[in-house]
Amino acid sequence: MKPALCLSMLLLSVNSFLNAQKIMGQIMDDKGKPAEFVSIMLLQARDSALTKGAITDADGKFEFEKMEKNNYFIRASLIGFKNVESPVFEWADKDLIIKTLSMNTFSTALKEVTISTMKPMIEVKPDRMVFNVDASISATGNNGLELLRKAPGVTVDKDENVLLKGKSAVKVYIDGKPSQLSGKDLASLLKGLNSADVEAIEMISNPGAKYDASGNAGIINIRLKKNKKLGSSGNLSLGAAYGLTPKGDGSISLNYRGKKINFFSNLSHNRGRWQNDLTLNTQRDSLYFEQNTPHYNDHLNYNIKIGTDVYLDDKQTIGAIITGNYSDRLSHSTSRTLISQNAPRRLDSILIAASDIAGKNLNLNYNLNYRFVDTLGHEWSMDADFGNFTSSSNTFQPNYYKNPTETTIYSSAIYKNNTPTDIIIQTFKTDYEQRLGKGKLGIGFKVSKVVSDNTFRFYDVKNNADILSIDRSNTFKYNELVNAGYLNYNQTFGKVSLQVGLRGERTHAKGDLQSFKPQNAGEKVDTTYYNLFPNIGLSWTLNAKNAFNLTYRRSIERPNYQDLNPFENKIDELTFQKGNPFLRPQFSNTIELGHSFMQFLNTSIGYTHTNDFFAELIDSRKDAVTNRVALYQTKENLAKVDNYFFNINIPMPLAKWWMGSFNFWSNNSRYQANFGENKLVDLQAISYGLWSEQAITLGKGFKYEISGWYNSPSVWGTFRSNRQGMIDMGLQKTFWNDNATVKLSFTDLLRTAKWSGTTNFGKISTQATGTWEGRQFKINFNYRFGNSEVKGSNRKAGSEAESKRIKS
Repeated sequence: MKPALCLSMLLLSVNSFLNAQKIMGQIMDDKGKPAEFVSIMLLQARDSALTKGAITDADGKFEFEKMEKNNYFIRASLIGFKNVESPVFEWADKDLIIKTLSMNTFSTALKEVTISTMKPMIEVKPDRMVFNVDASISATGNNGLELLRKAPGVTVDKDENVLLKGKSAVKVYIDGKPSQLSGKDLASLLKGLNSADVEAIEMISNPGAKYDASGNAGIINIRLKKNKKLGSSGNLSLGAAYGLTPKGDGSISLNYRGKKINFFSNLSHNRGRWQNDLTLNTQRDSLYFEQNTPHYNDHLNYNIKIGTDVYLDDKQTIGAIITGNYSDRLSHSTSRTLISQNAPRRLDSILIAASDIAGKNLNLNYNLNYRFVDTLGHEWSMDADFGNFTSSSNTFQPNYYKNPTETTIYSSAIYKNNTPTDIIIQTFKTDYEQRLGKGKLGIGFKVSKVVSDNTFRFYDVKNNADILSIDRSNTFKYNELVNAGYLNYNQTFGKVSLQVGLRGERTHAKGDLQSFKPQNAGEKVDTTYYNLFPNIGLSWTLNAKNAFNLTYRRSIERPNYQDLNPFENKIDELTFQKGNPFLRPQFSNTIELGHSFMQFLNTSIGYTHTNDFFAELIDSRKDAVTNRVALYQTKENLAKVDNYFFNINIPMPLAKWWMGSFNFWSNNSRYQANFGENKLVDLQAISYGLWSEQAITLGKGFKYEISGWYNSPSVWGTFRSNRQGMIDMGLQKTFWNDNATVKLSFTDLLRTAKWSGTTNFGKISTQATGTWEGRQFKINFNYRFGNSEVKGSNRKAGSEAESKRIKS
């Protein structure tokens, strides 16, 4: 009886499937032709909740099946066309043909009405993912580094380095050109950016041959706001935040565009105190060090951008851009280290050390550009850039060794150091594109020259007198010349698109380390290398619902200029950080397969193999002057890293008033190297990350948002990190004809943004924990004035991969 019943139910199910009732329709364009690849949404009439989605085929047709009885309407959307909706209809489990809908292009529609649209928080495009900052309430009052923490797939590690989908060596661009900084200086620059000035963050996983070959993880482009059409306009933004201490920011932008000239400018300011805490528990042989370091930074940042475009005629434009960043900072830390023999807490002594650092950075960049574009597909551009980064810092560091009860001072060592840095970057590049056959050919070249001059003066302070230590003082000069050229071609063959590119780069680098003590031998590095970097992309539109893309890219990551600098940056007498002048560039090969279903579910899977990977190591050595064993952090090349990765992104329009986004990524990474002396590295970890944001329109200008991210335990070189996450929420109100906005946000609700981890290398075992001001309350006011349809410039300067490699 049971088998017969099961068979009957199976036959009924198959019959129901074969005879499923459908809703069908067709979309035509403004010329009366079938419109292919139109996004169709079946929405409930009651609350505009999304029921199903579809894409039109080559005949402009679509269909839905297996719906519940209800009242629905159809919404059709296609880039370049105005959205169109059907009348409400009732569906009662029978075939229904919707009346043919016609779509008008924006150019036609704008003659009749003004289109008002709201961007989604997340847009997925063939070569990139876009995080629209204005669409996120909880992004209010964030600085640029905090915005990167919120972007899908982006991680900021304990040292404020940026990772994309769990991979390092990502390049950070601002308005299409790389930043002029890296490491702590890049972090300082990003902290000086206000969210009110940022339009979007683009995550580009596979840059073409036109881009520099550096960066195995891709590019993160921070796109600043611009305006539209003729006239003048401006934008004023004021913000305040409170975590452990108050902070504030403000910015103003002014733009004017006439028929022959375009002027754009922006000035922003950021100031406040940021606090964090570092704990290091380290064992070396029978020695135990338990160190805690509360730390704060007082920052004062100014950013300025001024530029103009002159339209010589309808084909030619010349322009100039000046950008600048000034940072004045004062940091203070007091570390307390318990030193034990044989077992933790069997105290021999306690090291009390303070570190006061006063520093200033000035970064100025000048760009001249020319662009020619005609209607026959010819495009030619030239950029000449000059950048100068100057930095100076003065450090005062007293160290006191005390008995376990801290009543007696065993010994003391008081130091000062002065570290001026001057880096000059000069670049020239030109790019040319034209149609060739049924495709487009691109060709170009670039020359860049970098000169880095660093001085480290170390002083012993005795009897209140500063005595220069020539054994510990030195200079480091680094020169680099890179010549590059590329060839790129792309063409579409029906439903298949092909893009191939090849870039060649020749690098000549020289490093010269000289001690202040004449009889000490210096260290010199002089190397030349030439490499080819192929780039291939293949995309295939299988049908109206499925599209695939396959990419391959070879890339290089050169050391940051100051990662080559062997100067010692001390936390206390027993803990310091230093560069490595013998650090080699790392090379990566990446292959990635992507799939898009109905332009809704976007997935990718890939593999990256990296040779000579840069890894942070913690090692030890006996100081030749003090005869004490000190721990230090430096960078070394690992033999190889294998990284398998997976990513999924789903934009979720749950209702007309409810928009959501979801992103998931996962990596399987293995790091391997052998430095001898029992210093073997062989670490493997499967890690993943989640990101989601939900925005609800409440009506009357109000909007609510909640967002969060989570990173599982993972590996950073030789460092095993623990889980980390964060939940934010915010409320927004618009008024004055939508020209003014007030946003309130509360970040890190559960105080889960702290980091922790362990490392074991050679004879050193370290457990580390760090906290920062994740929980903050923020308020922001933004007001647009003048003509809101003014268009700014989107010119991009040419100083590219050199930009990110300056590091404090």
